[in-house]
Amino acid sequence: MRQSFDLYTLGGAYAAMHEHLLGRLLPGYQADFVVLDSDVCTSPTDLLGVKVLEVWVAGRRRLPAED
Repeated sequence: MRQSFDLYTLGGAYAAMHEHLLGRLLPGYQADFVVLDSDVCTSPTDLLGVKVLEVWVAGRRRLPAED
């Protein structure tokens, strides 16, 4: 599962030639990510039942709406 996430995040950033801006959760990188209700890395068989709690785009929370 970890390899899948690396290919999707780091690999996608590299393919787009933006590995200096995308693909990692570090200061200075553009952060688009989701917060899930469970760890999909430890229980990948439960992936279809996972609920999205928050969605962040460009460092701003989009779901649920910002207060």
